[in-house]
Amino acid sequence: MIEQWFNKELREQMDITHRIVVCDVNSDGSFLLSHVDSEIIIYPVNNNIEELEVRYDAERNHPNDDVLFYVTMPKEKITFLQDYCQTCGWIDLSDMEAYIKRQLFNATGINPAIDKNSLVLAAKLSIGKDENWWKGVASGIVKPFDIRSCIVDFVCKPEETMQNMDETVACVFEEAFYKLIGKPQTKQKAIAMAKEAINAMFSGLLTNQISDELLKIYYELTDKNSAQGIMLKYVEDFGLPADVSPLKVHPDHPFIALDRKLTEMLSNALKNDSDTSVYLHAIHERVNSLKAQVYKADWLMQLAALFAYDASDIHTISSLDSFAYYYQSKFAAIDRAMRLLYVAWLSKTDTLRPIQYYYEQQAKVIQDKWYSLIDQYIPSQQGLVADALQHEGRIAVIVGDGLRLEIAEAIADEMKTIKQERKIAFTVLPSITMSGMSALYECKGIESSASSRFSYLKSQIADVEIMSLDRLNDSVTATKLVLTFGDIDQVGEKKQLSGLKDISNYHDYLTNAIKQLLSMGYAKVYLTTDHGFVITGILDEADKVLVPSGVDLKVEERYVLSNDHLTNVDWIERQSNFEGYDYQYYAKTDKPFVSRGSYGYAHGGLTPQECIIPIYCFSKDGVGESLKVTILNKTDLQSVTGAYFTIKIKGEGDAGSLFASSKRVKVQLFSNQGKLLTSSILNVNADAISEQEFELSSAPCKMVIIDVHTTEQLDNCLINKSQARDLEDLF
Repeated sequence: MIEQWFNKELREQMDITHRIVVCDVNSDGSFLLSHVDSEIIIYPVNNNIEELEVRYDAERNHPNDDVLFYVTMPKEKITFLQDYCQTCGWIDLSDMEAYIKRQLFNATGINPAIDKNSLVLAAKLSIGKDENWWKGVASGIVKPFDIRSCIVDFVCKPEETMQNMDETVACVFEEAFYKLIGKPQTKQKAIAMAKEAINAMFSGLLTNQISDELLKIYYELTDKNSAQGIMLKYVEDFGLPADVSPLKVHPDHPFIALDRKLTEMLSNALKNDSDTSVYLHAIHERVNSLKAQVYKADWLMQLAALFAYDASDIHTISSLDSFAYYYQSKFAAIDRAMRLLYVAWLSKTDTLRPIQYYYEQQAKVIQDKWYSLIDQYIPSQQGLVADALQHEGRIAVIVGDGLRLEIAEAIADEMKTIKQERKIAFTVLPSITMSGMSALYECKGIESSASSRFSYLKSQIADVEIMSLDRLNDSVTATKLVLTFGDIDQVGEKKQLSGLKDISNYHDYLTNAIKQLLSMGYAKVYLTTDHGFVITGILDEADKVLVPSGVDLKVEERYVLSNDHLTNVDWIERQSNFEGYDYQYYAKTDKPFVSRGSYGYAHGGLTPQECIIPIYCFSKDGVGESLKVTILNKTDLQSVTGAYFTIKIKGEGDAGSLFASSKRVKVQLFSNQGKLLTSSILNVNADAISEQEFELSSAPCKMVIIDVHTTEQLDNCLINKSQARDLEDLF
């Protein structure tokens, strides 16, 4: 702050005389020179000879420039610049304490009650601070020198921070620095000092004996986004002792290697049927702290969720509908946790197996209750897409292939601020793409061709537009829209377990797509799917379900088709013709039948993971008062003559309203394939018509008007060439 006061005083005097003498006998104010406005010429003066030299140079080379003479002699000894002292500007810094007090009183009305050394130090540290900081210092609330903030900056940029320190500040900093880390003061380079600070922090965290002050500095560093890169480098370079126990360290340590070690210890305890409470306690301590979040392994949260699950109330469930709600609200999150643990630990099967086995024990409890109620199972998937499209307004339906309920739950949880309704349905059987998609589009039978299923939907919803989700952009203006998304099933079937990492990325993709559709102006966006999937995990041959011998059988990974009645109490029989077979058989497990092909990702069976599907609706609240924007000449644009056309846009609203008087819009022209041809910005006002000319480079094409602020589509129209011969060609 003092640099601003100093510059203000310089400027006030320079505006009159262009010459000023600053007297600073003790050089206490020399730090201010580096903050003087760059257009001011500075001459240092230490004796009478230099006085004469600089005066001559200034008058010869800078007659009309602003010049500051910085003199370290007493005023009475100044000779050749004495007339400047008397007739031009004069600032006396020889009594720095008095100068600071005067400036502080003029700015804040406060007389500080601190000693000279503290006051001068405060002045040097006030660079970049505001008046509130000075008020805190003057009243004793704020200490001038804050070692915590200094070390945070120093650790991130050691050399730059030291270079920017005044010599006095540097001395104070170094003394406080070594006292803080508990080491004798030595002369070291800045980078070496920074590493000393980090080593002190990390060593304290590893022994859980870190001082409160160092811990506060560590928290500031780990919570600071700009420090993340350098902190991760410090973590990487730190020599982590091999014998460190993750059970004895501070829960907010930054070492993923210790998280890995803790997970392995938990896995070994599970394998040996030992007590796991001490490991779970360490995990919960680490997960429950909100500090240093970026430096903690993501999978710890999943482990905590998995082992916190309690199935003690499942015995109260007496209907399949209530089971489906229980699964949606409680166990879907456990399925998600295990899927993410597969992603994190798939390359470490020895560690993963015991955790997988624990999950399977919890899943079996769920499945046993499910299968005890399976006689109540009635598919409710038929016609979900068509039903959703029947609502008024612009409706979009994202139809996933293999979208498990837990993924939809995670998406909905992330969008809690958006109005939503989470309904669920039961798939048709077998829970495979062909039958599930046919049901969604309400086909009369099972259609193996996607185009046939789409044709059937179009026969019911004439104006529906169907496209792949990856084609969504601002050119899409359909009132009823279906977006297909088959990436999950394709990746799962192709890559099996190794595809789970890809599947994890689709969560963000779908979330962003829903938000984009709502911002485009769709009143409701539905998310549904043909089926879910099971992760069969790491399998031994003994885990797979044996298929009985038979003459007329078709064995798939998750179900068996037969024309003969098979007797097996461990199987569920459904008598329904499918692919020419009269009977369907499902094992009461999420394990696959012994069949050809890869194992890991599967669907088609009769588990909650495969058969309970989302029909989630996301909607936006009613739009407030806003300017309505329409294209006036849509009819003319259907038959454009020549190479250019003009679009006329009208704003309809209340000219006296803040929100309905004007709007900034983006006018975008797209090719028939959805490629952006040109774009421009217009300001549209209430009860006014705006016009803009465009070149018709291709036809047909589409014009879309978009609100710049909300990205909502306001209006659109098709543009086409006239079928008549261009009259200009006749002349």
